[in-house]
Amino acid sequence: MIQRYFRLREFLSADGDELADYLPSRATHRKLDELLASLCDVESVSKRLQADGLTMLDARDLCDGLVEIQPSFSKCQAANADIVHSVIFEQAACKVLAGRAVSLTDEETDILEPLSDAR
Repeated sequence: MIQRYFRLREFLSADGDELADYLPSRATHRKLDELLASLCDVESVSKRLQADGLTMLDARDLCDGLVEIQPSFSKCQAANADIVHSVIFEQAACKVLAGRAVSLTDEETDILEPLSDAR
């Protein structure tokens, strides 16, 4: 809907009496422009999260980036959000995927133990 407004906006004149009452003010227009940019960022991240071959580390990086540009998303996208079943497991898995297994804490090592190779 917002994209449609911006596509049509260039053809509309706020000077005309017929439409002036229905068009957003300049301040509202700026807010809509910011909102559209934000929605485009969210859409981009959403599409990348659906890509084949995405690792947990990739997903964490995308979500962290989204929280950086939209702090209000931290409630549901942050590494410690309520939706994360085990924050420690996620931290540990991301460290391993990033090649930082040597920095695992004892607690992180213990939680990953069931996934280790039994050799």
